[in-house]
Amino acid sequence: MADNEEVLRNLKTNLHAEKLEIQNSIHALEVQIDEIRSYIDDLGRKNDSDLSLFSPRAVAKDYTGEIESKKKEIEDLEEELRGLYKKLATVTKQLDSLTDVKIKDADDPEVDDFKMLFAKKLATLDKNNTFALKYLESNPTKARQYLQKNAEIIAGMEEM
Repeated sequence: MADNEEVLRNLKTNLHAEKLEIQNSIHALEVQIDEIRSYIDDLGRKNDSDLSLFSPRAVAKDYTGEIESKKKEIEDLEEELRGLYKKLATVTKQLDSLTDVKIKDADDPEVDDFKMLFAKKLATLDKNNTFALKYLESNPTKARQYLQKNAEIIAGMEEM
């Protein structure tokens, strides 16, 4: 029986680590996408006075190829991001199914309170991730808001 409990603990630990790794990857991709969008905006606003005075073409057309290349890069990153969100949902479901399995721990009430608080925060994170996935394509701004809420929750959990 003790071996089964140890296997379950190890499985939960590994799934938590994988979930954290996926969340970090998601955050990194979101930052990268934001940086590329900012770069595209900068290219659109770029106006070299000498170039605009002496060039027979519009300045914006000089950056069209680069802007299109960056937009394609954003599409590729967003596709990767959708894949990571799906993977995160799968890992979260696996963790939830393991959470239902009771594992004997120390009968310390302080540990139980901590676990209860931690479980509530994880449930909130999962709910926010579900909503973020739901709104990812239809309303990216709303999806980002849910993910920002998760970042705040995670920051609060790190302080625990």
